[in-house]
Amino acid sequence: MPTLLQTEQPVNESVIQTLDRIRQQALAQYPKEAARITRGHAIAVRGDVHLDGHGLATVQSQQRPESWYTVNGHCTCPDASRAPQGRCKHRWAKSLFVQTLTYLAQHSTLPIEGLPTPYAFPRWTKYEATYQGPESGGEPVNGIAELLEPGLFVFWPADKRTCWHCAYHEVALGPGIEEAEV
Repeated sequence: MPTLLQTEQPVNESVIQTLDRIRQQALAQYPKEAARITRGHAIAVRGDVHLDGHGLATVQSQQRPESWYTVNGHCTCPDASRAPQGRCKHRWAKSLFVQTLTYLAQHSTLPIEGLPTPYAFPRWTKYEATYQGPESGGEPVNGIAELLEPGLFVFWPADKRTCWHCAYHEVALGPGIEEAEV
């Protein structure tokens, strides 16, 4: 039986210092979004932003630690529809973290392999998910989504014996599923 992977991996000190500097810049530029920026910063400092190297991030929920939101230009959380231009705390967490890693890479005299590694991306390939697209007539359907390649999933509805291919924008990913070792 699959288990949910829930680990907290704090980031290192140089990442924390740079995250704080990037947060201050964001607060100065977007003062009306201070609460979401501050919450996003806290998520990033805790190590709850995981990047896949292809523009996709999974960001852990603060209220429900068993839940992770997919962030890829937009977020699947309930607050994203209320936040200015969809900039919820999860999008801020990803943005602050990506800007931090970019800053560290651009301003370091170390070779790329000598840069601080905040943590490894969890190697999930399967997620609890909700699909909403043409295969379901636009209705939300719960099931399992498996990442085949960047931007492409195969989705298995929970109550059907079929599956279909779908893109990131057609699935809202939930927690990653860690396969039990056989």
